[in-house]
Amino acid sequence: WGDTTRAPSGPDITDGARDTPADVARVIAACLAHDPMLRPASARAVMAALPGGDPLQAALAAGETPSPAMVAAAGERGDLGLPIAWTCLVATIAGVVLLAWMSASSSVIGLLQPDKSPEVLAEKARGIVVALGHEAPARDTAGLFLYDRAFLTSDTRRATPQHALAQMRPGPLLFVFRQSPAPLAATHYARMFVTPADVGRVDERDPATIVPGMATIVLDRHGMLSEFVAVPPRRLDAMPQAVAFDWSIAFAAAGLDIARFTATAPRSTAPVDSDSKAAWDGAYAAPVDARVHVEAAAMRGKPVWFAVQDPDAAAPAGATVAAPERFAIWAALAFCLAIAPPLILMIVRNLRAGRGDRRGAGRLAGFTFASIALALLGRADHVGAVDVETALIVHILAQAAYFAGSIWFAYIAFEPYARRRWPQSMISWSRLVAGGLRDPMVGRDVLFGVLAGVVMSLVLHGSVLLGDAFAPGSVSPVVQPVSPLSSNRHALFFLLSSAHIAMAFGFGNLVGLLFLQGLVRTRVLAVLLQFGLAYLFLSSTSGSTTAGSLAFVVVTAVWMALAVRVGLLAAIVATYVYFILYATPLSLDPGRWHFAGAALAAGVLLALAVQAFRVSLAGRPMFGRALLELDGGESHPR
Repeated sequence: WGDTTRAPSGPDITDGARDTPADVARVIAACLAHDPMLRPASARAVMAALPGGDPLQAALAAGETPSPAMVAAAGERGDLGLPIAWTCLVATIAGVVLLAWMSASSSVIGLLQPDKSPEVLAEKARGIVVALGHEAPARDTAGLFLYDRAFLTSDTRRATPQHALAQMRPGPLLFVFRQSPAPLAATHYARMFVTPADVGRVDERDPATIVPGMATIVLDRHGMLSEFVAVPPRRLDAMPQAVAFDWSIAFAAAGLDIARFTATAPRSTAPVDSDSKAAWDGAYAAPVDARVHVEAAAMRGKPVWFAVQDPDAAAPAGATVAAPERFAIWAALAFCLAIAPPLILMIVRNLRAGRGDRRGAGRLAGFTFASIALALLGRADHVGAVDVETALIVHILAQAAYFAGSIWFAYIAFEPYARRRWPQSMISWSRLVAGGLRDPMVGRDVLFGVLAGVVMSLVLHGSVLLGDAFAPGSVSPVVQPVSPLSSNRHALFFLLSSAHIAMAFGFGNLVGLLFLQGLVRTRVLAVLLQFGLAYLFLSSTSGSTTAGSLAFVVVTAVWMALAVRVGLLAAIVATYVYFILYATPLSLDPGRWHFAGAALAAGVLLALAVQAFRVSLAGRPMFGRALLELDGGESHPR
């Protein structure tokens, strides 16, 4: 055993075949290598290694479209050396830890540091409902965190220094608790083009607050009341006249001292029916000490509405769609209708010519269907009613089928052209789609992609810290999705649903390069033009004004370099990791109630990096053969 570990990597064949060309001799030696992992993986790989035996180059030279198997067999084996593999893995782990540390000062959630869990806030909300005189038992409840969008898009937010964000009342982070005597079944279907709609998820508006006995309580992150709405009974005789309500109870629940307020004329209509209204102007107590306006309404002496408002805020605009957004929706619809005929023609031609990768398209469609269906089913708020659940499941499956079908059609239409024009970018991707989960090149590109996604996230958060250090107030903190705070199943939603978005963006980038190269006839110019399109996408999906333009230029440059120099698979993985890290409120404090959700997402990404690291070594020991020999020599002395 000890002697075999010192055997050469392959036999010396020069004595028996002195007339054999050197390049052929190297191929023969590789086939006879002592370590099976060092031998060519297939007969096609042997053919490609022989002089003039590269079928991919031969197919391209003949103007043909190489098959998926031909592309997968092309190129080198792709395994990494130990120093590079370990450097990538350690840098990835260190980058995630550094990002968690930076997030505490570079993101809205990190700066606010919500100290109460959804369970604690829900219990606080129930107590407020009882204190305000509504003691009817609830059949169904729901709670969620959300941002005060009016604050996030206002000039107040842009003028607020980051260190003062946590002192604002009520602040941009709110918790909405809803209870109802009937099942809370969401019925809205959000608009969708690239991402799945928020199907079946109860929010502050869906279902509508119209059922008698239904109540909505909005708290700030500390559990102070921001708004209360309760639907009174339909019949007045079911609601006897009560004595005038002591509004100091509601003020106390909001953390306000009614003695600091003076009565004023109401300026808003109540969201529910009422027969009396009241309003006050005053100020928060120190250290906030800011002006505040309070509106309230009652029905037969029982409070049905209480709202703490910004005295300078404009009236809500309602659920209207802005003109730019309407234009974008119509433009997207027109584009889809215009591209449908040529897309169908491309699909038919590719299938008739045998160029379409049906197996690969089927696998991607199946993966997309399963991931989206599981993501939406897990995130939806389910009720016990069979009819409601049936409608919800049917709609979720329809959405999953829609995205899976879109992936299938797009892949059949465009993948053959990418395979023909940019085959080197498709090698590891083709190996993965063919089932090569343990292919060294697949592991290498996944490892590179994970590291690149971490680097892109560090650039985004680092730009916020640098901007605040050199020019306070010039850069807004990163506005991450807040729903993962509501429940770990929402964190799981992003882990599952982001995969197909990353695939669509990565493959769409490659298709854009193909189109632009055919248009401008120059690869370099096509890359520069596609750089601009990728910049627009990445900057628009990471919070409207979270970082300066220079930061997104760097983020896009990292991504484009990976896509062009490494390949499609690495670019898709980098996009996925970037999206997950953007959507995850990371934390280094295990005592935080939301640490488990952050650990789940970070653990998945690090497990992906570790597995890719192991695969990229092509079966070689993680710590090198020399270390194993030393250990073996000490354990088994000869």
